[in-house]
Amino acid sequence: MADTNPSKPNLFYKSLGIFLGIMIFFLALFFLSQAGYITLPFAQESAQEQHEGNEVPVKNNTVVPNEAPEIFDVKISSLTCKWTVKTGDYGVKSDCVRIISRGTAQGPVGARVELPLLSWSTDLFDCGAWTHKTGALITVGHTCVRNEGQPESTSWTVDTEGDDCPTKNYYDSERSHSVKIYNDGDLEPQKEDSKSVVCQ
Repeated sequence: MADTNPSKPNLFYKSLGIFLGIMIFFLALFFLSQAGYITLPFAQESAQEQHEGNEVPVKNNTVVPNEAPEIFDVKISSLTCKWTVKTGDYGVKSDCVRIISRGTAQGPVGARVELPLLSWSTDLFDCGAWTHKTGALITVGHTCVRNEGQPESTSWTVDTEGDDCPTKNYYDSERSHSVKIYNDGDLEPQKEDSKSVVCQ
């Protein structure tokens, strides 16, 4: 007995139509991607992998300069102590002593050199190219400070100017001077130097 069910041919043609429609859709996507109108996900990943595979590593030859270390230095180049005889009013002669300490200092902006008194509070202080400040943080004396725009190195002098006339027999003729350089407000010195001399 022949199969007279009309739904089977209809189902076959319907399935065939769906299949052909899907095929046409994918073919259209393929041609559009080849023409550059769209990018398929798998094609994008493949292109990215190919690009990454063809990349040539670039060496970074940039040389980062090392920061130069800050240099601190202080030296006493000379320390002298000499007796002289001065004649005062009414021909009175007095033994007077003059002590002079000279040296150099080097440091960054903010560096400070503390110069102790040599004999009396009237000592003359000269800081050369740096700034002279009365008083000091650690020692009894004066201070030389390097400010912005000032050179890295300077010379300094402490001079009693020969106006001290103590009793010679009771005066300690052996004198010493010690100088220190600090970083800004630090309490520990970066460098120091000292000298001793016998007054003659």
